[in-house]
Amino acid sequence: MSTITLEINNAEIENLICQLANKLNIKYTKKEVLKENDTTLLDKMNELAGKIDEESSFGDASEYQREVRKDRKLPYRD
Repeated sequence: MSTITLEINNAEIENLICQLANKLNIKYTKKEVLKENDTTLLDKMNELAGKIDEESSFGDASEYQREVRKDRKLPYRD
């Protein structure tokens, strides 16, 4: 078994190679690879950065833990 990796910048050639692989009964996988200088990658990174909140949605985590872990009366214990 062998693996071949091709970098294709032309959609027409990509379609021809996929058709050839199908005719020859060769399994293949397609993976979109974005380069660092690709504007779509930068757009996605900026979009994700805009969604991040500086504070968590439930407030102070340590205060939450103290509230949840308070001593309480447990059944069958005196």
